[in-house]
Amino acid sequence: MTIPKIACINDISGLGRCSLTTAISILSTLSCQPCPAPTSILSKQTGFDDYYFFDMENRLDTYLKNWSDTAFDGIYTGFFGSTKQIDITLDFIENHENDKAKIIIDPVMGDDGELYPVFDKRYCSSMKNLISIADIITPNVTEACLLSDTKFNGNNISIQEAKALAQRLKKKGCQNVVITGIKQGDEIITFVLENSDEYYFHSPEVKTKYSGMGDLFSSIITGLVMQKNNLKQSVKIASDFLYKAMKFTEGQSAVPLDGIAFEPLLNTLSKLF
Repeated sequence: MTIPKIACINDISGLGRCSLTTAISILSTLSCQPCPAPTSILSKQTGFDDYYFFDMENRLDTYLKNWSDTAFDGIYTGFFGSTKQIDITLDFIENHENDKAKIIIDPVMGDDGELYPVFDKRYCSSMKNLISIADIITPNVTEACLLSDTKFNGNNISIQEAKALAQRLKKKGCQNVVITGIKQGDEIITFVLENSDEYYFHSPEVKTKYSGMGDLFSSIITGLVMQKNNLKQSVKIASDFLYKAMKFTEGQSAVPLDGIAFEPLLNTLSKLF
């Protein structure tokens, strides 16, 4: 069995089941080797009232340069603490030894029509540069609008509007676009533009918002694609798993800030191999 080696550039949060904590668990389950490069270190994810935060901005460049002679099969990015970190990562990717490495970018930027408070327009501009070299990006509706310079009018967009968003993003340079969190009635739609093909998946809406939903979804897609699954199949599996894990978590009366209790369901992913 081939074990893909994936550079995972993201923050790590001790509590909250998100970012690198989730990526390492999911990618390992999918028979990949996750190689973490933390952009920041947090005791708890930022939804909590208090947390310890250590910024890796002044160390990330040295950290990644130490990997200059390592041939990764994939590079998967998530949360960055600053514009500088995005620029460092872009330089790492562009100078990477294996120019055939798959680049999967989860452009963590905002939700509900707004940038997260820690970001600004310069951050958005740098993220546009980063997605231009991506094989796959996984924005939510807000992030898709921000990156495509489209006015946000809510998550309840039509399939045609989703297609138009995805096409604008492809013009930025990325190859394949997966837009998450589209609301239609009591369902959540995930829209995919893969090369010139388009398709979408329905899932029942789970009303509770949990920490790390996007991290879980994007990590599953990354692991499956790196294991030579096609994107359509990977998005379908990720969508189904996310829904089942959220319903399971709901049944545990879990605190949403603690994230999705996906651990008991990991065997359903490992059985794919």
